[in-house]
Amino acid sequence: MSWSLVYKLPWQGLDRAKIETAVETVRGQMPERDRRSELSFPNSRTAVWHLEVFPDEERRWSVLGDPDTMFRQYEIEDDDSLFITIHFHSVPDVTPPDSWFEFDTSQSANRLMNGCAVHVVQLLGLHFGVSCEPG
Repeated sequence: MSWSLVYKLPWQGLDRAKIETAVETVRGQMPERDRRSELSFPNSRTAVWHLEVFPDEERRWSVLGDPDTMFRQYEIEDDDSLFITIHFHSVPDVTPPDSWFEFDTSQSANRLMNGCAVHVVQLLGLHFGVSCEPG
């Protein structure tokens, strides 16, 4: 079973410059270390951010108990890294505007690194001045 967190944006479409700035700002708020970060815009309605995270970060921000149980199960070592994925979406030409970003535990390593994913979307929410929508 997967779950997600959704943050609505007050935009009529995705604003590439605002997303790029937010990604760089949030990346700068993560613990200082070499990490990969890939932001892509596959079309005008979607942006996808892959961010490399590490087991010690998941231990710090875990939201579902002890992550070491899953790390052992999936043979994730302390020096391994995984990618979390954050999606930005927009439905064009609707009123009110329908744009949002989210993470879903069924995407990428979001299930194993859910604490990192929650932390990142919370930082994005703070940057954009929006809160998680109940769902």
